[in-house]
Amino acid sequence: MVQKSKNFMLFLFAALVAYAPWGGVAFAVNGEPPAAAAGGGDMGADCGADTMGGIINCLREGTADNLIAVMQGGAYAFGLLLGVTGIVKLKNHVESPNNVPLSDSMKRFAAGGALFALGYLREIFENTITNNEASGYADTGMNGDVGDGLGLDGMLVAMMQDIFAPLQLIFASFGYVAGIMLMLIGISRLLKSEQEGPRGPAGIGTIMTFLMAACLFSLNTLSSHLTETMFLDGTFKTNGTLQYADGLGDTVGHVHAVISSIIAFGIIIGWVSIIRGIFIIRGVSEGSGNASMMAAITHLIGGVLALNLGSVVMAVQNTLGITQYGIIFQ
Repeated sequence: MVQKSKNFMLFLFAALVAYAPWGGVAFAVNGEPPAAAAGGGDMGADCGADTMGGIINCLREGTADNLIAVMQGGAYAFGLLLGVTGIVKLKNHVESPNNVPLSDSMKRFAAGGALFALGYLREIFENTITNNEASGYADTGMNGDVGDGLGLDGMLVAMMQDIFAPLQLIFASFGYVAGIMLMLIGISRLLKSEQEGPRGPAGIGTIMTFLMAACLFSLNTLSSHLTETMFLDGTFKTNGTLQYADGLGDTVGHVHAVISSIIAFGIIIGWVSIIRGIFIIRGVSEGSGNASMMAAITHLIGGVLALNLGSVVMAVQNTLGITQYGIIFQ
């Protein structure tokens, strides 16, 4: 009898997979990842271009989108399996309620339903952080020109112009991939018992796993909120102009371009720091001995300061009273 039940379950699962409406599984990411692209949505070098920016864009287009699709398909298939096993558990509970608790089937139904609705849940999580107003950040543009691009300053500027937007886009894609993975981890924990502690179905680790997934889906809006918290303005001040440029002559454009490259590098470091801070917070909630809330807060605050390096420089200059000799960021 047991063997027949297993065969029937496998047959039913195979039939469901064969006739499932796979075309409706994929959820849209608003047409593209949550663009962390500056400069009016410029994506930098196209995929296939013989530059670092082109390689980074190819990595994003060739792996991130495919990984999301694979995880969605896997979630749908696993949801089907949980639904079938939930029915079997329910049948076993009816036949032997003392040996098979009702919760075994209910857990599988809940987890399977969450996996079926993965795209809808993703939208709910993102709207929780963005309040249905997801948007990319705004900056004030870059300043300067290196002319023919010769010299060390020209190479530095050329490199940052090539990789600046692609790196931010791959951070956004990573946020989506990591967010979906955290969602799958959180959903799988619905099958566990309360004895798991923080990693149980209602444990603080599971709750924070879902919350951190929402933050990863909303990196742009989150960074804008954090920026407004510290600087009362969600716009990154990136356009710097030297106030004291006597004697520089025609090289002032080169100086401005290098300053812009430094600001762009700071923004990249800021994104890495914020993403790292999100994962440290989750580690703290999981009870990891290698994570501390102080480290998480330090990463988040440091990341926001790096994203807003121009505003930080302005604040320091105003504090010291040297604005007339420094750099004005608008």
